[in-house]
Formats: sequence, C-alpha cells, structure tokens
Amino acid sequence: MYEHHITNMVRLLSQRLTEKTQVEPQVIAEILREYWRDYAVHIWHTEDVFFQAGQSGLPMSGESAREILMEAERNIDCDYGITWAHIDQGVDDWAKKVDWPSLGDDELAEYSGRFALAWHNTHLSVDLHRIVESDILLDAVQQARELANSNSVEVRVFSTDPDEDDPEDAVDYGNELMTITPPDPDKEQPT
Repeated sequence: MYEHHITNMVRLLSQRLTEKTQVEPQVIAEILREYWRDYAVHIWHTEDVFFQAGQSGLPMSGESAREILMEAERNIDCDYGITWAHIDQGVDDWAKKVDWPSLGDDELAEYSGRFALAWHNTHLSVDLHRIVESDILLDAVQQARELANSNSVEVRVFSTDPDEDDPEDAVDYGNELMTITPPDPDKEQPT
C-alpha cells in the first residue's frame, strides 16, 4: 500500500474523530469503506512470499518476506501490477544475495521451511540423508552441528519443497544452504 493512501486514511479519520472519543469498530469500518469505495486494490501478503519460497524449496523469514514485497512494490509494473512472476523473481533475486553460512544463530532462528541433512558414513561407505522434523532453520543447523561433532563428518544442510518427505530426493532436488564441518581436533576448542 502506498504511503499516500495511509496519509489520506489518517486525514479522514482525524476529521471524523475527536481526541479521546470512543469509537465503535463499525464506525471505523464505515469510514474506511467510505475512503476505499473509489479504489480497486489487489493486496499481496507475506504469506504469498512464504508460499512461493516454499515452492522453490527455500526457507523464508517474516522480515525477508516483507523486504521482497516492498521491492516488488517499488518496482511495480504499472500495466500489470504485481504478479506471481514478480514474487517469484523477488524470491530468486533475494535468495542469490543470502550468504547462509554467515548468518548468526539469532538470524537462523527466524527462517522457516523444510530441511534435510546429508553426510557420508565412512565406516559403512554410504551417504546418509535425514529430513529434519522442525521447520526452523536453526534447529536443522544445530542437528547438523551435533552430527558433525559426534561423527567427525561434514554435514550438508538443504532446504526443500515443503511437501518432500523422501530425504534422498530432498537432497537431490533441494537447495544446499551450507556445510557444517566437524571441529579440527588439532585446534584448541573454546570452553
């Protein structure tokens, strides 16, 4: 929504309401309907961005979804408005800029999606895959850290389609976000 719409709504509400007046919700609804009666507006929501990111097998946060919507609004096509193609392009452009390994735990905790882990078991000489039960990226990374530390192996973290239940397909067709490496036994670990 453009700022001038908000400004006009505030102006209209200010004209109708006096300070410290108790206003019934239906009165506010009538005022807003009066304002909006001459407009046709298509509204996009962050849930639309979450949906499209999921379809691309990418995690999403509320803040990132809002950034993608704001960018779509700034670059709106006056002939066509905002379309699913714009949302898709916004998600793709955003995903290219994210450096997943550099995000801190507090940032990782903000992202949700569907995640899988992959690692190589050297004793059995097989690749292993696991779907992460949690939909929070930080939980997937913490599980990868635990596996890397306890098994002394690299663990790759993938995001995948929300409907993917096969761990091997999640890895084969998902987006690799980062690789967690085990601690170097020759380096002193912080206590």
